[in-house]
Amino acid sequence: MNAQITITIKLFGALRQFSEDHAVIISVPVNSHLNTLKKALVNSLLGSPTSTSNTALFESSVFANDSEILTLETILSKNQTLTLLPPVCGG
Repeated sequence: MNAQITITIKLFGALRQFSEDHAVIISVPVNSHLNTLKKALVNSLLGSPTSTSNTALFESSVFANDSEILTLETILSKNQTLTLLPPVCGG
């Protein structure tokens, strides 16, 4: 039996449209890479992605914890809360 961890993902900016609570809870196996979580999140929110603009929004967004931006190779080993930050433009 594969042990699971629960990750709460806070959504900001343009990503908020995908959840009324502006957060999503996803379970993944212990020691999954962040990339596995990202794929599970996209699948959960978009199903089979048909809109390339929505898919591109998620692909260009980055995960962060309380102190740093995370890479997709980051190992997830415990229950935690992460933030998904969309790309921003401005001047």
